[in-house]
Amino acid sequence: MKILITISIFTPKDDEIVYTPIFSENGKDKIDQLIKEGKLVEGKTQVLIENFYDENRNVITSLSELSSTNIQKGFGDMAQGSFYLKGKFIEISGHLIELLGLSYCIPFSKTDETIEVNSDGKHKLLIRNQDGSINKLITDEEIRKSIKRIN
Repeated sequence: MKILITISIFTPKDDEIVYTPIFSENGKDKIDQLIKEGKLVEGKTQVLIENFYDENRNVITSLSELSSTNIQKGFGDMAQGSFYLKGKFIEISGHLIELLGLSYCIPFSKTDETIEVNSDGKHKLLIRNQDGSINKLITDEEIRKSIKRIN
């Protein structure tokens, strides 16, 4: 008996991810004021977004925390959406700017891996830690038993 299991792995293309802040009216006014005062240059500005703050500069959450549980898979190889962040702030050139939200566009690459399950009990799926050590070893016999339990 032979069973083929295909696992699709989606990996974000980190160098192509785009996050776009959606500023509140207060945030827009603050940006306009900073431009008039010469503290910001008008036009496109690259900002490293790591944390989101309250008005007292206390960290509320991080981009990493927010995106680790809230990214919704979109169509095909792209996830698109937004986070509602009303009343939260990001830092731009040392100034807190109020947000309404943050939109995201995250492209993914897809890799399909096929595992062949035979009746000889060979190791078929190895899960490794980042250091390369094997964390979990699954044999084709274990996969077969799991499939029987499902059926």
